[in-house]
Amino acid sequence: MGEFDQRLERGKGALSIPNKIKVAGIVYTVEEKDVVIIDDCAGYVGLYNYKDTRIEILKDMTLQRKQETLVHEVLHAVLFEFGLKDHDEELVERAAQVLYQVLKDNPNLLGNYQTSIVQ
Repeated sequence: MGEFDQRLERGKGALSIPNKIKVAGIVYTVEEKDVVIIDDCAGYVGLYNYKDTRIEILKDMTLQRKQETLVHEVLHAVLFEFGLKDHDEELVERAAQVLYQVLKDNPNLLGNYQTSIVQ
C-alpha cells in the first residue's frame, strides 16, 4: 500500500474530515455520528441542518465515502445559503459526485487557501 493510500485509510493530514467548515460566511460544525437520523429514521449517511449549522456524517464508512458525503451535504448548505430551499436530491447527488472528483483530482485547485477554510 502506498503512502497516499495509507494516509487515506488512517484519515491523517489534509485527507481527514474537518471539524468545521464555512459556507457563505457561516461556520458549520461537522460531526461524525454512529447513527444519522432524519425524521426519526436511521440509515442515512449524512445530514445537513440549517437551523443548528451542523453537518453529520456517518462514522462507519471509509474516509473516501465520508469525504464524498461531506461534499454532498456542503452542496445542500450552499444551495440553502444561496436561497434555494427545495433541493432536487438527484441533482445534488450528481453534482456532489462530480465536485468531489474535481476536488480530489486537483488538490492544489485553491492553492494555499485550501488549508485555511475556517479561521
